[in-house]
Amino acid sequence: MQSRKRTRQRSPAEATFTVVSSAGNTYADWASPYFSPTEMATIGAFTADADGDGIPNGIESAMGTHPRQASSRATITTDMGTNGSLLHLRFQRAEPLPSDVTLTVRTSPDLGSDNWTLLTQKTGSGAWSTPAAVVEGTAAGGIVPVAVHALSAGPSHLFMRLEVSQAPPP
Repeated sequence: MQSRKRTRQRSPAEATFTVVSSAGNTYADWASPYFSPTEMATIGAFTADADGDGIPNGIESAMGTHPRQASSRATITTDMGTNGSLLHLRFQRAEPLPSDVTLTVRTSPDLGSDNWTLLTQKTGSGAWSTPAAVVEGTAAGGIVPVAVHALSAGPSHLFMRLEVSQAPPP
């Protein structure tokens, strides 16, 4: 994350404050405190798994977990609404979400098909796309709870999946 310090002289005191810009909030910016520049090409890469917990660093960046601590885990759950017609996918996301990271939620009537339909997605600080019903909770400690709701009245089964991807560099 990029920041600038500006100092403004007032008599007789001096005030210093930091202006934070989200323009520098990329995956590389998120990863830089955890990995050296040399490691970024290997264990610090988006698809690498530095702590061996089975969760790639890119997902750790999106979920707000620590890429070098296997015990740092995000929770992802599903449940049915009280009336049985809504399927809920609940997970946590990082705040801020790196600007080059996209969260995508898809649904399918079965796991064996390639018939996954886009429900909603979000890139960086952008809004969630329609038509999904997405409810985000209040950010606390750099984590935002998210619930995505899908109407499951049509097929006898409905499956949801969360994908995390990185936009290619410009």
